[in-house]
Amino acid sequence: AVVQQGLLQLLGRMMNTMLLCGVNPHSIFKGINMFDRLSQIREADEMLQWIKSEVIAPFMAEMSARSDDQLIRVVEKAMEFLQQNYMKQDISLDQCAEYVRTNHYSLSKAFKQYAGKNFIDYVTELRIEKAKELIRETELKIYDVAEQVGYQNGYFNRLFKKLEGITPKQYRELSRR
Repeated sequence: AVVQQGLLQLLGRMMNTMLLCGVNPHSIFKGINMFDRLSQIREADEMLQWIKSEVIAPFMAEMSARSDDQLIRVVEKAMEFLQQNYMKQDISLDQCAEYVRTNHYSLSKAFKQYAGKNFIDYVTELRIEKAKELIRETELKIYDVAEQVGYQNGYFNRLFKKLEGITPKQYRELSRR
């Protein structure tokens, strides 16, 4: 009875904590009266197991899902920032992290997790795709294309060839056929 009384108090505090975290206990527990449920259990071991599986586990799952949603929003905001700033030569993970109000380590980890690639690979891919579009659709000189996507000409040509298997000039010729 003493253990049960203590666990009932703990359950009340946990529900209060849920509310403070912005989680509605009613929705997590699907309207079930958890105090009644706990009151029906007689064995201390069963009570403890019940608290773990029926109270703590669903709450942790909800908090984890919310954390994932928050990280996804951070990565999406970072991607928007990169879409608007990819052409700047000095774009960095630190600048992007500052923009989305997180640290570079968290952004880097989230980027890898949700974009499926690391930050620099994403920026490189974005820039090369924009460059291919400019090469196909404009008459800009290749060195102007390089500058417009944030690269110096020599590096751009090497990188483009490494990633696409052909030079920017060859790409333009093939896209015009």
